[in-house]
Amino acid sequence: MSEQKYKFLSTPRRPVEDRRFVAGRGKFIADLDRPNMLHVAPLASHYAAAVINGIDASAALAMPGVVDVITGAELAAAVEPLMNGLNTPNVRRFPLAVDRVRYAGEWVCAVVAESRALAEDALEKIIVDATPQPFILDAEAALLETSAPVHPEHGSNLLLDRKFVWGPVDDDFEAAAHSLSFSVTWGRNSTVPIETFGVLAEWNGWDQMLDIWASIQMPKYADQIAAVLTCQATPFGCIMMLMLAAAMALNAASSTRFWLGILRASLAVRFA
Repeated sequence: MSEQKYKFLSTPRRPVEDRRFVAGRGKFIADLDRPNMLHVAPLASHYAAAVINGIDASAALAMPGVVDVITGAELAAAVEPLMNGLNTPNVRRFPLAVDRVRYAGEWVCAVVAESRALAEDALEKIIVDATPQPFILDAEAALLETSAPVHPEHGSNLLLDRKFVWGPVDDDFEAAAHSLSFSVTWGRNSTVPIETFGVLAEWNGWDQMLDIWASIQMPKYADQIAAVLTCQATPFGCIMMLMLAAAMALNAASSTRFWLGILRASLAVRFA
């Protein structure tokens, strides 16, 4: 019998984290209730591509319990762009559309209210004046010079062009008896199609720190928030991550759903 080399790898392990869920003691974003907590609800675009001419939120703001309506321009003026990992300075990504909608369902503005129900009801009062623009769905067609640009300031729809080579590939093909060439196409997918996401943020005046409860375990999540807020993601800075029950989500899109709740840091804000 071979000696066991590893303590955890290839070793039966009894789960210890599931007991609280079975006993009904799991803790989620919806279970948290902070003093003076506000709620955020985003308004999604019906257009796949459009230029935003204006947003009339006067009727929503007149509703009792509605604190504010935040637009993409306001958000972009308050925070830094989201990280995208590419050298594309003219492709600036924000959680809310700024001047232009680039995909169906993109958030155009967000309502901050005293309850989730009030925030969602106020969305119906917002009027968005937008001019639809041409759009394209085929990735290869998007590379043509005649295709509508998603980011006109960037100059094209190509964000990264890089060739990866390991070993003498050309020599191996030349020496091969047979070779073939083909194209493969697959649809876009998500690793978390049914996973929900929620964040609660509250400024901790005593410790001079931004406390964040987030149902996510994405690596570098705190670092992304710190970069957008231009502060340090350390226990001695302004961000403290309090992780709640969550699946392991590596989908970067989830992290963008936090920023709406931080513009009013003097109060607790929940986005769910």
